[in-house]
Amino acid sequence: MKSKINFLCLIFAFVAHGVSSQNSFSLQDCIDYALSHNHDVNVGDLQIQDAYCDLKAKRHSRLPSVYAQIGNSLTSGYEPVSDGSGSVDYLHANNYNNQASLQMSLPIWTEETDRNSRDVYRINAEATKAESDYRKLQVKLDVLDKYYTLALTQLKHKIAVEKSILQDSTYVMTQKLFNLGRKAKKDVIDAQLNLEQDVHNRQMEQDNVSMALFDLKKAMNYEGDLSIDTAFHHVENKSIENIVESVFEKHPYITMESLLLAASEKEIKSIKRERMPSVFFNASTGTSAVKNLRNENPDIAEQWKHNMYGQIGVDVKVPIFSRLETKVKLKKKDIKINQSKETISKVKENVKNEIETIILDIKHGVESVNRLNKLLSLANEEYQMALVDYKLGNIASYELNVYKNNYISTSLQLAQSKCQLEYKNAKLNIYLE
Repeated sequence: MKSKINFLCLIFAFVAHGVSSQNSFSLQDCIDYALSHNHDVNVGDLQIQDAYCDLKAKRHSRLPSVYAQIGNSLTSGYEPVSDGSGSVDYLHANNYNNQASLQMSLPIWTEETDRNSRDVYRINAEATKAESDYRKLQVKLDVLDKYYTLALTQLKHKIAVEKSILQDSTYVMTQKLFNLGRKAKKDVIDAQLNLEQDVHNRQMEQDNVSMALFDLKKAMNYEGDLSIDTAFHHVENKSIENIVESVFEKHPYITMESLLLAASEKEIKSIKRERMPSVFFNASTGTSAVKNLRNENPDIAEQWKHNMYGQIGVDVKVPIFSRLETKVKLKKKDIKINQSKETISKVKENVKNEIETIILDIKHGVESVNRLNKLLSLANEEYQMALVDYKLGNIASYELNVYKNNYISTSLQLAQSKCQLEYKNAKLNIYLE
């Protein structure tokens, strides 16, 4: 059976080497990869570009619009012809008509020139960016969750492997003691049963690692071999002072809702502007010509020269009755503003509760890890002493199993506390970025 122990150790070493030889990703590596390969994030970036294109077009709406117009037509009908004696005759005529003009319209005081209207587009563009940042935050938190789930399952698997190796050693020792007549057959069977259970649990933990790895790769949209850096770092207690306010300032969803609220307030001013007159400055120039196909008219070029005209003017459009549309728009904006305020208050309350919970969890986590490190040292020492007593025949196999399980259970608790502490600390850092 000793060869079996060596074989298990060799397998474990091989797996560890294989994992370390893969491309090892830190948490930040996983997040960066996920952000650059997430379809929703890419769509959000395109939406930002689209929003800023709308803003650019809105700014250009203050410029004059200039366009040229050329028209050609052919008419056919009858036209009156007098012979000078007072009688009128009607002759069939085909005329070719040609006109050309250049026109310009400049908004002087309209919705296009209203600063509030332009501000709405600017704020909406910024809100679109904040919405995209919120998508990125969701991706980061999803990867964070999957990353530390994998880290914990890997630690559980490592502990399960250690437990099976320890039990294999116990089984070998029990078999030798039985051959020397110092242990009963029941002790051998009990040790073998525990070994089989530990081997089964080890395989179950390996399956959990595979599933957790699959979930992480799916969250990253990653294909290929992947391993993660599960090194733990020193985490200190956090002070709640100024942290909540700092998270409020940086949280993209709060930023987005605050911008949408500001946009609604600007829109109210812009809507009220619809009740005011609109003033445009217009100018145009052009010419025209009519050519009778019987060639009775002057040449077209000559007509163009003498028929040139120019025109300037100011158009004023005064709204009188808009079927209460403006009043309804204002009412809806008031409702939207109140909705945004309620949403911001709710989100801030939820974020505040979450941050306070995270800070409290970090405090408890630091204390728990310190306690469990001491407990693990004592549990290991107790287990080693129990092994000596077992060899001397002072305790039964089930008693040795109790000490071993206590050591393994403490190892699991320590692994879970470390992972949870690292997870909470990393989550707080993401919120503070």
